[in-house]
Amino acid sequence: MTEWRFVVDGFEPEAEGWREALLTLANGYQACRGAAPESGADGVHYPGTYLAGCYNRLESRIDGNTVQNEDLVNVPNWLPMRFRIDGGDWFDAASADLLEHRQMLDIRGGVLTRRMRIRDAGRVLTVTQRRLVCMADPHLASLQTTFEAEGWDARLTVQAALDGLVANTGVARYRDLENRHLV
Repeated sequence: MTEWRFVVDGFEPEAEGWREALLTLANGYQACRGAAPESGADGVHYPGTYLAGCYNRLESRIDGNTVQNEDLVNVPNWLPMRFRIDGGDWFDAASADLLEHRQMLDIRGGVLTRRMRIRDAGRVLTVTQRRLVCMADPHLASLQTTFEAEGWDARLTVQAALDGLVANTGVARYRDLENRHLV
């Protein structure tokens, strides 16, 4: 870590959970975990966006008893974005030929930057993603993605979405409880 920057080099699936927590961006109103935009909640990654004061109470049946639990709600995921080259498979960092993978949290500026160099069928693609959660407008967050083909020409397909099917599944001891806070 250099002054005002926290840098993580390489991609290690077993470390993604703690990296996502350490790379969280927040502004006092919303907090967004540092999960990769192409990832879903899958045991390695846990994308999550949370709003201050946004709680919900659900009832669960546990061993024949009704239990009430109140949770900070994981709100719709605004990050989903994936890509593929020339109709191939969607990019997956765990199976990709990563020449470079770096995440840098600029603590002073409040920007999370991810830079990857990917080799796919001999082609090299540089992907740079910048994410922020705005301090001036607490309701604003953004993701910018730039693709740079290094000496090749092919079709790049990009798909972006909002995921409203999120659930609170990040804490193992609560997984038996109802977790769908959004209807």
